[in-house]
Amino acid sequence: MSRDETWRASGRGVCLLTRISATVRTPSGDIAAEPYTSSGTSYSQFAIIQVGVNQFRVTRVVG
Repeated sequence: MSRDETWRASGRGVCLLTRISATVRTPSGDIAAEPYTSSGTSYSQFAIIQVGVNQFRVTRVVG
């Protein structure tokens, strides 16, 4: 995916998510973001945020 691009799925039924991972491409190379983990969530909106120099995290979007 390109910067600022949104990935959308047509649906996931009743499946609960337990982990979402991401790899961010940077000029320094590919960096694994800290994944979002849960015992099982039905939330459907997530984002990758930068939390430091070459540090990223997958987080749930609230509101």
